[in-house]
Amino acid sequence: MVGRKLDEEEPESHPVDAVTFRWPRNWTAVLFFGCLASLHLGIDTTALLTFRFEAHMSLIFGTMFAGVALACLLIRREIVLEPEFRQLVLRTGVGRLSCVRSVPFDNVTSVRVTLLGRFHQESSVSIVCDHTDIELPPTPTPRQEGLLLAMSMNVRLVKVYGDGPPPEPAQRIAKLYRNEDAI
Repeated sequence: MVGRKLDEEEPESHPVDAVTFRWPRNWTAVLFFGCLASLHLGIDTTALLTFRFEAHMSLIFGTMFAGVALACLLIRREIVLEPEFRQLVLRTGVGRLSCVRSVPFDNVTSVRVTLLGRFHQESSVSIVCDHTDIELPPTPTPRQEGLLLAMSMNVRLVKVYGDGPPPEPAQRIAKLYRNEDAI
C-alpha cells in the first residue's frame, strides 16, 4: 500500500487493565432484617401510642435489625485482578471503611471451575492458593471466567465435573451450532 507507514514509536505491549469481580447485594438478608426491624418498630410505636412505656426492648431490637439491614445493603465484596502488579486484591466493606487483603500471583496454585449441573447457577469458580481458596461471585459463564483467570495469572485450570464424565468437545461445539440455528 502506497503512503502507509508503520508507527515505530508504538509500544509492543499494551498495559493490561485490572478486572473486577463484584458480588451482588444479598437482597434476601436486606428484606428479612428490614421486615424484622419494621415489625419491632411497629410494635414499639403502637405500644408508645397507648402510653405503655415497656416497649423499650422492641425499640432496641428494631433499631438493631434496621442497622443490620442497612449494613447488608451497603457492604460490598469484590476481587480485583491486577496483572500489572501481579496480585489479587480482596476488598470487603464500604468505601474507605473496608478490609483490604492482597494475594500475590506466586501464592496462587490453580483456578478451579466446578461444573455440577446443566445450569450455570450450579457452577462455581474459585482461585486455589497455598493456604486458602478464594471463591468468586456467581457467573453465567464459569468456563470462560476460569480460563481468563488462569491465563492472566499463568496457572493451571482445573475442571471438576459433577454428573458423570465431561462432554466431548465435538459434542459441545455441535450443540453451540444447533443453538445458533434455532435463534
